[in-house]
Amino acid sequence: MPQAVPKSLPQRLERHVQALELRKQGKNYREIGVAMGISFSVARRKVLAAVSALRGKRDEEAWEVLTIELLRLDSQVEALWPHRADPATSNALVRIAEHRAKLLALFAPQRHELTGADGGPIATSDESGGIGAVKSALAAMLSNADAPAPRAADDGPEE
Repeated sequence: MPQAVPKSLPQRLERHVQALELRKQGKNYREIGVAMGISFSVARRKVLAAVSALRGKRDEEAWEVLTIELLRLDSQVEALWPHRADPATSNALVRIAEHRAKLLALFAPQRHELTGADGGPIATSDESGGIGAVKSALAAMLSNADAPAPRAADDGPEE
C-alpha cells in the first residue's frame, strides 16, 4: 500500500489557515472536514493549531511591546537620575516606578466595594430600570410569545 507523501511546510500551513478561515465563517469541525476532505478530528486539530499559533504570535508581540515600554522607562530614569535631588524630578521618578510596577503587575489587585446610603445595600427600583424591570419585561415578552406581533403604524393595510 503506498504511503501518503508528506506535504511541504507551506502546504501544511496553508491547510491550517484554510481550516481556520472556514471556522471563522461559522463552519463546525465536521463541515470543515467535509470541505477539506479530512476527518472531523484532523479538522479540529488544524483549527486549534492555527489558533494556538496566532495566540503565541500575539503573546510574543505583547512581550515585545512590554519590553520596548520598559526600555523607554529605563531611558527616562537614566536621564532623570542625575537630577533626582530636585523635588519635581523626584516625583517624576516615583511616577515612572509606579508605571513600571503596573506594567509588570507588581501591585496587588484593589478591591472596591460599592454601597448605598450610610454604607447599606444599593437600592434599586423598577422605575429606575433595575433588574425587576428587566424581569417584568422578559416575563411580558414570554407570555405574549403566542400572541401575534404588533404591527407598526407604517406597515400598511393588513391583507
